[in-house]
Amino acid sequence: MSADIYQIRECNHCGLRYPYVDAGNKNSRCPACLGVTQLISEQLFIRGLTSIDRQQHPNLQKPIAGLLDNIRSALNVGSILRTADGLGFKHMYLCGITPTPENPEVTKTGLGAQDSIPWSFHHNGVNLVKSIKMEGTGIIVLENKNEAMSIAVFKPEDFRAATQVVLVVGNEITGVDPAVIDMADVCMKIPMSGQKSSFNVSNAFAIAAYVVSSKFEGIID
Repeated sequence: MSADIYQIRECNHCGLRYPYVDAGNKNSRCPACLGVTQLISEQLFIRGLTSIDRQQHPNLQKPIAGLLDNIRSALNVGSILRTADGLGFKHMYLCGITPTPENPEVTKTGLGAQDSIPWSFHHNGVNLVKSIKMEGTGIIVLENKNEAMSIAVFKPEDFRAATQVVLVVGNEITGVDPAVIDMADVCMKIPMSGQKSSFNVSNAFAIAAYVVSSKFEGIID
């Protein structure tokens, strides 16, 4: 477990109240108006799980992995890695043009998850899916297609014999590669109630990953 102190500061000029975490930076000017700020309080900031916490989380490292097929935004990748780590995913496959954790924009939103969850890079996502399916992997594609199954009625029982399950999300504009969709065991979608037809890919992954993770409880070992 690591712990740090962060500050709550308030601007004397515009009244902005905000957390100040960069202890190594002596410039505590207001980020909105650059006015002089005052220290309101100091708070303890605890990062990570203690060993006792981990013993109380038996579902860490589930046989569920994620595959990012040609994601454009490094910020989305970092956010997805953080979600996958938080839900105990065992691996993340980064394919095509998907930025890897060597990109500083990934680390900005990953907040350390890029170091704690195993990942690998693959030039060709279609070839990867062919390979891991031969090893007994079940493939779940998240794609907003008319014929896709609603995530609300998704049932995981058909994956009892799978060695692992991989959740695939695709490019923010073009979606998942059609050849990957053709190889999927299940194609599911998140029903939309508003005017937009889809969520941001990192938000969509978070929703689907939580549902898949919770529904597979006890289904595969």
